[in-house]
Amino acid sequence: TVGQSISTASATASASGSASSRPVNGTSRAAAGAGRTSSLCSRKPGLAVVHALLQTEDYSLGVTTGGGRVRPDHDERTVSLRMERQRRLSNDTEPLGLTALIEESVLDRPIGSAATMRAQLEHLLSMAERDNIEVLVLPTALGLHDGLVGEFTLLDFAAAQSIVYVEIVNGAVYVQDQQQVAGYARIVDRLRAAALSPARTAEAIRSRLSALS
Repeated sequence: TVGQSISTASATASASGSASSRPVNGTSRAAAGAGRTSSLCSRKPGLAVVHALLQTEDYSLGVTTGGGRVRPDHDERTVSLRMERQRRLSNDTEPLGLTALIEESVLDRPIGSAATMRAQLEHLLSMAERDNIEVLVLPTALGLHDGLVGEFTLLDFAAAQSIVYVEIVNGAVYVQDQQQVAGYARIVDRLRAAALSPARTAEAIRSRLSALS
C-alpha cells in the first residue's frame, strides 16, 4: 500500500492504537503525510510494550527473546524485520503516518537493561517530534478503558474499505464487516480523547528518563 498511516496504543495488558486524518502537532494527518492510505492500531493482552514500529533494536530484542511466539533461533531475524519495517516512517516521499497510544505502565516496565530503557524512552521523544508521528500516553489513573478489549489492528485505506486485523495465539483473523470495523474505530477515537496531550505525554516520558539518570 502506498502512503500508509498507522496508529497504535499500548494498554495495561496490551498495546493498542488508532489512525486516520486527525491533527498531528497542529497539522491534519492527511497534510502531514500526503497520500497516506492506511492506519494501524495494535494491542497485546498480557504484555504491555512499546509498539514494534517505535522500538529500538535492543528493546525489540528484549521483547522478543524468551517469548513463546518466536523461535529462539529466529529472534535476531525477527528484530531485523521490525527494523526494516520502521524505515517506512522516514520515507522521504510518502512517510507512514503513526499515532501511538501507549499505556503509562509501559514507560515503567523494564525491558532489558537501564541503558536499553533510557535509549527507548529517548527514541520515543525523538520520534514524536516528527510531523508524521504522534505519541500519546494513556494515564494509569484512567483505570478501566476501551483499550482493554484485546489485540487488534485497524487499517484504513484511501481507495478501499477499512479492515481490522485481530491477532490470536497462533495466527490472526481479518474483520471486514463494516459495522464491526466502525466499532473498533470508535474505540480508537475514545482512546485518543482519553490520552494525555502530546506535551503532557512528553513530560511523562522525560520524568521516567530523569529517574533512570
